[in-house]
Amino acid sequence: MRAILLDLDGVLVISEPLVRKGWNKLARERGILLREEDFRTRILGRRTVDVLEDVFGLDRHAARSLVAEGIDDKSAELRDGAELPPVPGAVEFVRKAASSGLKIAVVTSASAANAGLALRHIGLHELVGELVDASSPRRGKPYPDPYREGCRRLGVAPGDAVGFEDSLAGVAAVKAAGVRCVALATSQPRAALVQADLVIDDFRGHSPKSIAAALEWPPSPAQPVE
Repeated sequence: MRAILLDLDGVLVISEPLVRKGWNKLARERGILLREEDFRTRILGRRTVDVLEDVFGLDRHAARSLVAEGIDDKSAELRDGAELPPVPGAVEFVRKAASSGLKIAVVTSASAANAGLALRHIGLHELVGELVDASSPRRGKPYPDPYREGCRRLGVAPGDAVGFEDSLAGVAAVKAAGVRCVALATSQPRAALVQADLVIDDFRGHSPKSIAAALEWPPSPAQPVE
């Protein structure tokens, strides 16, 4: 393992309550009923522009216009006291990865502004070597483009990297890119994450060394680590 590629929401920060609040507000304004299944399979882990098209039925021009207007900007909420805590153990895990010489990229469906805001909020901004945000790849998750771009920027082959995800779209993107996948059961039940190579609850009790060792076990989908 030469590099780690980390999703942001649900992997480094607990942002789902904030994300759900924003989407539910927009849905009410537009007379759309969002179901739990929509969040699980069509919203969480995906770029805002893709959700606006797929779930809200906007055309690409209208979706991009709303994104350009900052429809997903979370800075006001944070200024007003909204919580954006780190996933348990995440900060320590990334710091250990950096001190051990691993290359680090954040691969997120969030905008660069929101990603930078979140990383500064939890004190990891300076440890991230590359940021692949919503504007970077041509296609977003669940396509492999974001993780391929992350590997390219870090100068590593997909087989030498490990991706960390929590959403169904994210896990699909990591696997399609040929990268080994560790799924965190922070936004999905463990049973939904069977395509990952490894499933953990959060980063507590884990280190880059222990993750690397666990991934050397004989392959079995979604092998849990206690």
